[in-house]
Amino acid sequence: MHTRRERAVIVLTDSLKARFFAKTAKTESGCIEWTGCVSPTGYGKFKLSDGPQDAHVVAWRIANGGIAVPVGKLVMHSCDNRQCVNAEHLSLGTTSDNMIDCRDKGRLVYPIGEQAHNAVLNAEMVAFIWQHYQPRRFSFRRIGRMLRVSEGT
Repeated sequence: MHTRRERAVIVLTDSLKARFFAKTAKTESGCIEWTGCVSPTGYGKFKLSDGPQDAHVVAWRIANGGIAVPVGKLVMHSCDNRQCVNAEHLSLGTTSDNMIDCRDKGRLVYPIGEQAHNAVLNAEMVAFIWQHYQPRRFSFRRIGRMLRVSEGT
């Protein structure tokens, strides 16, 4: 598991704020969207002296006097827009808080069956297993060998 390191306080200069806000655009929804570099996960990135940081985290830090996000906390979006840097849409919470928020808004989806990214069996294979399994005669081990999967699968 990745452990986040403690960040230094940001010295909030006019040039830093100007550089940051030059990469934003207001939207009708009330979000202020990041127009600069975006990571593959969809979060904006902004370079500070101690390295790149998520743009929404930098926005929260600017709005809170440059202090670092406390260890064990993260910056959450109330608008669910990963590119939003509107400080009014940002709050601190724990990973648990974030997952509860995600679940409550219907964004936490666990794909089942063939839709799961790590699915080994498809519907046809499962039907075959149920049709042929007979304790002590046609075991899961034997079926697994036929389907080229483990007995546990």
